[in-house]
Amino acid sequence: MCSSDLPSGTLTFDTGSAARETVGAGDLSVGSGNFALHLSANGHRSGDYRTPNGTVSNSFNRGGAFQIGAGFVGENGYVGASVGYDKNRYGIPLVEEGDTNLNPRRTLFDFRAEQRNLGGFINSYRVTFGARRYQHDEMDGDVIATSFKNDTNEFEVLANHQQVGAFKGTVGGWGMTRSFSATGDEVLSPPVDQKAAAAGFDERISRQIGPAGWWNEMAGFGDVDREPGPAPPDRKSTRLNSSHITISYAVF
Repeated sequence: MCSSDLPSGTLTFDTGSAARETVGAGDLSVGSGNFALHLSANGHRSGDYRTPNGTVSNSFNRGGAFQIGAGFVGENGYVGASVGYDKNRYGIPLVEEGDTNLNPRRTLFDFRAEQRNLGGFINSYRVTFGARRYQHDEMDGDVIATSFKNDTNEFEVLANHQQVGAFKGTVGGWGMTRSFSATGDEVLSPPVDQKAAAAGFDERISRQIGPAGWWNEMAGFGDVDREPGPAPPDRKSTRLNSSHITISYAVF
């Protein structure tokens, strides 16, 4: 988005009669130079549904959400982050005397950055991070019967390195944590603390074998494809070998 761009956005509103529902949503985008900002929000509300056979008790639904994100884009990379929150409450009709309702809430955070043409041994990298905080209560009317929580964090980094001899490729790592718990009348699972991690690399080997001939070899994919004779004029004399190795670790 360049500095001459004007802010832009949308605004919508809907309504209906079956459950006296109303829905509204809007978003706005602004930018200056290499910087951009985006905001969005929505909300909805409906009562119990009305049918020719009468009203469906405890069928209400209401909720809302918002999100804000910002980013910066440079000549050789970018960085951006966003945060959002949503909350809902809705009834479950015809279950346990028609009083059961849920109120899920969630907070989200995301971060992402990438840089290219670094000029050193590491030529480029990309980093991502995400966090989720989720909770909902199962309620009997206005009384909380059971509460659930599920929090996760996830991280990933990838780096491309310059060619070293015949080797050129990508190395990276990933990790996550999760914490789950439930308290109250209907606990279906014990608390869960989960951790996982993985690391791996993807390397390509490139070698010149002389002007008399050439072939390609993909390790681990069956027979080698050989084409004897002089190399085509538009193709270099190379031998290519590609393999994938992943090392992982996980704890549950």
